Amino acid sequence: MHISLCANADTTMSRLFIYIYEWFERHRVTFYVVLVAMVALCAAMASQMSFQENITNFFGSNNDKKSASFANVAVKDKIVVMINGTDPDAMIASAERFEAEIEAMVKSGLISSVTAYADEDTISACTDFVYDHLPIFLTDEGYAAIEANLSNEGIEASVENVYNLLTSPSGMVVGDVVIRDPLNIGTPLLHEFENFAPDMEYEIYEGRLFTADLTTMLIFIEPANGMGDTGANDALVSGLEHAEMCAEAEGVTLDVIGGPIVAVYNARQIKRDSAITGGIALIVILLVIFLSFRNRRSIPLIIIPPLFGALFALACVWAIQGEISTIAIGAGTVVLGISLSYSIHIVSHLNSCSSPKEILKELTGPLTIGCFTTIGAFAALIFTSSPLLQDMGLFAVFSLIGTTLFSLVFLPHFLRGFDSTKRSPLLGKIEAAVGYRYEGNRWIVLPIFLLSIGALFFYDKVEFDEDMSNINYLPEHIAKGEARSMEILGDESNDVYIVTGGESLSAITEEYAKLGALLNERHAEGIVSEVATVANFVIPHEEQERRIARWETFWAKHRTATLATLEEAAVAKGFKAGAFARFEELISREYTPCGYTAEEIGAIPIVAEWVAHNEEFSSLMCRVVVPEECKNALYAEVDKLPNTTIIDRSYFSAKMVEATSNDFNYILLVSSLIVFVALFISYGRIELTLLTFLPMAISWVLILGMMALFDIKFNIVNIILATFIFGIGDDFSIFIMDGLLEEYKSGKRVLGAHKTAIFFSAFTAIVGMGVLIFAEHPALKSIALISVLGLSIVVLVSYTIQPLLFRLLVTNHTSQGKLPYTLGVILNTAYTFIYFLVGCIVMNLYALVLIITPIKRRTKKLAFHRFIYLFTRLFLATLFGIKTIRQNTANERFERPAVIIANHQSFADILLLLSTTPKVVMVTNSWVWNSPFFGWVVKYADFHHAADGYEALAERVKERVSEGYSVVVFPEGTRSADCSVQRFHKGAFYLAQLLEIDILPIVIYGAGHLSAKHQGFYINCGIMATRIMPRIKHGDTTYGTTYQEQTKALRRYFIREYRAMCEEFSRTHNPYFRSLLIRNYIYKGPILEWYMRVKCRMDGYYDVYDRLIPRDATITDVGAGNAQMDFMLANLAPERTIYAIDYDEGKIEVARNSFLGRRTSIEFMCGDMCTIEFPKSDYILFSDSLHYIDSERQKSVLERAIESLNEGGKIVVRDGNASHGHAHNLIELTELWSTKLLKFNKTTTDLCFVSEEWMRRFAVEHNMDIEISQYWRYSSETLYILKTRR
Repeated sequence: MHISLCANADTTMSRLFIYIYEWFERHRVTFYVVLVAMVALCAAMASQMSFQENITNFFGSNNDKKSASFANVAVKDKIVVMINGTDPDAMIASAERFEAEIEAMVKSGLISSVTAYADEDTISACTDFVYDHLPIFLTDEGYAAIEANLSNEGIEASVENVYNLLTSPSGMVVGDVVIRDPLNIGTPLLHEFENFAPDMEYEIYEGRLFTADLTTMLIFIEPANGMGDTGANDALVSGLEHAEMCAEAEGVTLDVIGGPIVAVYNARQIKRDSAITGGIALIVILLVIFLSFRNRRSIPLIIIPPLFGALFALACVWAIQGEISTIAIGAGTVVLGISLSYSIHIVSHLNSCSSPKEILKELTGPLTIGCFTTIGAFAALIFTSSPLLQDMGLFAVFSLIGTTLFSLVFLPHFLRGFDSTKRSPLLGKIEAAVGYRYEGNRWIVLPIFLLSIGALFFYDKVEFDEDMSNINYLPEHIAKGEARSMEILGDESNDVYIVTGGESLSAITEEYAKLGALLNERHAEGIVSEVATVANFVIPHEEQERRIARWETFWAKHRTATLATLEEAAVAKGFKAGAFARFEELISREYTPCGYTAEEIGAIPIVAEWVAHNEEFSSLMCRVVVPEECKNALYAEVDKLPNTTIIDRSYFSAKMVEATSNDFNYILLVSSLIVFVALFISYGRIELTLLTFLPMAISWVLILGMMALFDIKFNIVNIILATFIFGIGDDFSIFIMDGLLEEYKSGKRVLGAHKTAIFFSAFTAIVGMGVLIFAEHPALKSIALISVLGLSIVVLVSYTIQPLLFRLLVTNHTSQGKLPYTLGVILNTAYTFIYFLVGCIVMNLYALVLIITPIKRRTKKLAFHRFIYLFTRLFLATLFGIKTIRQNTANERFERPAVIIANHQSFADILLLLSTTPKVVMVTNSWVWNSPFFGWVVKYADFHHAADGYEALAERVKERVSEGYSVVVFPEGTRSADCSVQRFHKGAFYLAQLLEIDILPIVIYGAGHLSAKHQGFYINCGIMATRIMPRIKHGDTTYGTTYQEQTKALRRYFIREYRAMCEEFSRTHNPYFRSLLIRNYIYKGPILEWYMRVKCRMDGYYDVYDRLIPRDATITDVGAGNAQMDFMLANLAPERTIYAIDYDEGKIEVARNSFLGRRTSIEFMCGDMCTIEFPKSDYILFSDSLHYIDSERQKSVLERAIESLNEGGKIVVRDGNASHGHAHNLIELTELWSTKLLKFNKTTTDLCFVSEEWMRRFAVEHNMDIEISQYWRYSSETLYILKTRR
């Protein structure tokens, strides 16, 4: 099958945006129409947006009724006005002026109510409410008290009490009540209203509420909007400030305090600080950008894409939900630091790219990957429980999408004519600074490494500041006012409000009654210190009906006798007849259940504060004082009650901390997962994913560790920056990785440009948020500190750790022709070495057991050698991807001792030889003999080194030889770096002469592939083989009469035998060569890698070509592409001389900059086959390349190829056979996809496939023999071999 998907994913994306760019270039009018239309459409949609400023949206709730309950409570929103002075009359005058000024706000709906008087009307309203509905308030205890007073003596005592009260000074106040209720039926209920009175010593003066010393008068204002709605309350606070100024007089001052006041002052200060610091930051950033790029267009080119992104985001959010929190937009502007980096990347690359198309080619990949992963990080906000965080997520996601689209679709058209030649000194210094290889400076890397290790012990100790007051802005006059309020009204920090809410009062009165009963029980137990509840005044409808029926039944039985006795006692005491007629009316009238309408509740101010009632929602409130140690127990019980919400003084703080804590962990987890998956999809390699993700993880560990060390705490504001820092760190890592990969892939050095853009991006973000350190608002200060710390660490880690790891694992090796590391290789290598070390430990233990075992020493030694033999056999048999082949051509049984000589490629040679026979000792290097891991094993096995000369060595091994042991010596003395047979030293042959024993040659193949000398910690897959050659008996002169002659002759013998083994095993079936070829293309893009995996497998790893072409031939591959076939042929036979030609410069650069490109002697040539001069060759190959030119040029190219052939040379053509009809359709379809749609392969003409008939005619015309064979049975791929006739 013909496959041509030789590009990676970002190249595909690049081509798409380049195509859009070219199309708009040809249709300029359409371009401007589309641009203007998009801006106008987004502006029109955004203008319809409804902006909300309710801070309570920060926390969400899975119980809407509980949230509505909190929103419906007026106590938390109450504003207290304190008028201070020494003259009460002057203070009242100021109060009247103040009330006159705020009257307009009452009428406009900003204020719901004003409580300025403590008059008799309030008392009268409460009294009327109780007696108008008296039966529904009476309980069993009430009836017990009534019955106790209905005796003659009781009624007489009651009348006597009424008489005494009426004749006392307080008779003017209580006269109406005692005449109405002489038996005190409702009086206990009236006393319950005292629970709702202010917890203060007060005085009523002229109907006004004063402190006992008459120095402060109180006015209570209930705003129409909740305290979280700072937008609506700003006008209220402005009006109150104006009224305060108008009301103040000589000797009289006013303090206006309350939750809404504090919330508005915070919002104002945030806006003021943001405007000032933002302006300073903008000036600094624009100045630096202008001085760096020295072009007036640079500033708008950088600023416009993020602005369009913000506009695009508002339009999209409006289309989705129609409204957004302004707080979310304010917090979401941190994403502008990321989106700004996109346009900065494009502008900064103008210095290294010659055209907008080149910029798109270079930046589309990292920009889209960075956008996608950062969107993933911010998208996690959408799935949190907080509506405000959800709005932030939506705004950030669509802002990034809009910025990216503008940067890639529209911005390149404004780059034409941009003069990038004016390089300022400032930009030069910045580029020089960021271009420095920080990863190569150990004084930078080592501290980062040590700090990272240290941070691991502290990162989980970062504290969360749960005290909202630490990030609350409180002006001095408000702080003084609150302190004065606490002196007057007491410390309410232990007050807890418990609210029951529902659709109507009738639906919640029963639940509220249960709550009241529970609180009273706990009050009796001492768990609750104080209880204030209207549960005794808000009775369920069914209970009201039952109580009214009981009332009627009770008085039907007692009414007549009671009235008669009361009349008699009253006349006797001097009252006129009928004095208590109102009491008769009280017990005789017909009662109906109370409907608790808004009008009824509103008429009783004391109760109205505890009952919230509107068309949509109603709620009932209790106030309790709970010691801190009892709260958990009480809360647990209250939480079990449906539709009940606990609100204490720190409600906002508790809910925000809870929402932030839960959502932060969720955001971090989901963001990390999304980014990780997105990186893996983009790179297609877990290694690149980890290398990109790891710096972000290290950065976070460092950030958290530094915060813990310097006692910098998270709070509900700065913790949101975690998403921003994570997102921008993700972007930085992606661009650094792109620069590293581009250099590794094609040799193009764009990392410096990326680092410059990262610098400007980080600079704008650090300045933009760092300048908040000068803000007065504590929350903004906390943002500045963590943002500067976090971004500085992110940049430093991106500049150092990521390049360091990539170079350590990849480029430091591939630049020397070594293999890049993969996770699989690292794990397999670690497994192999650990396995080996564990085996050495076991052998040490086994040796120890043998030493203390009372058997013959000779038997112990043999047992130990057998153990080594069995272990090495097992070890080699259980290595992953390694196949061990043992060839014993001479049927050697190792019955007689010999000096075994073998070529030395790797440490695996030792294992191969030890697994050959148990009766063997080795001559090792001194470091092996002294190794702490296996040195003792080597010594106990009687292995020896030759440091003292071979004469001494012969004496030491003589005993083992006499016992039948052979001695292994590597004549090369050291491992061969390229697996070839190196110069032999004479020692082994001299030793055989001294010991008068045979020489046994064993040729080793593939051990150097398993673990090469120049890359020891790298275990490959492949075939390892040993070939035991015939013994050379002592005294045999075949290879010379002296050991010096034997040394040279046997080396030549080894070279011949090793070449024969290469002929057998250095073939495409060997997994080593297959993996070597594929690893040449890893880290060069997922599509290219997988294309190579599929393509090479389908082409049989070019086994046909390998067996066709001699191992010493000169080859020219025309249309080599990425040179995969050439690399395979060169690896299988390094003696081959290969020229790789292709017209695609990109593919040639990929091949040239691969590690095999440096490791082999292939000469790469970029040129058109129609014009380039072919080198003189034995074989000229055309593999799927002829069909890119027309028939006439095909003939011309082949004729020129004939002229370039050496004598006896061949031309090998592999291409689709146009005469194969249906089977050929697949070839044409894949080529259409490759060249026309995806443009992976370049072509300037229509495709023209040769046919079998055409090739035969060409052969005849040029006096050549031709062989034709089907190359792949599933398509028309055909192999044509042309050979000149002698």
